[in-house]
Amino acid sequence: MNDLLRSEFSEFKMGLNLIKYNLTKREIEIVFLITRGLNNKKIGSQLFISETTVKKHVYNIFNKLNIHSRFELISKVILNNRSYIEKAC
Repeated sequence: MNDLLRSEFSEFKMGLNLIKYNLTKREIEIVFLITRGLNNKKIGSQLFISETTVKKHVYNIFNKLNIHSRFELISKVILNNRSYIEKAC
């Protein structure tokens, strides 16, 4: 990841309570890139992994979070961030 994305990713990780879902570091990176609008091919390119590997990670993320779409994933991320921000204020 480039420096700007790395910085955003650090802030993203602080705001998420994804530990309870047992996501791996790689899965959290993929969640971050999905929330930035990247498709599987672009995620693979960004992380230097194959598109097939990205698909497997996305499948695992969906199972761990008990969701079925990227829309649900983004909604869950937004709700997690909102509750983190509210607790901090």
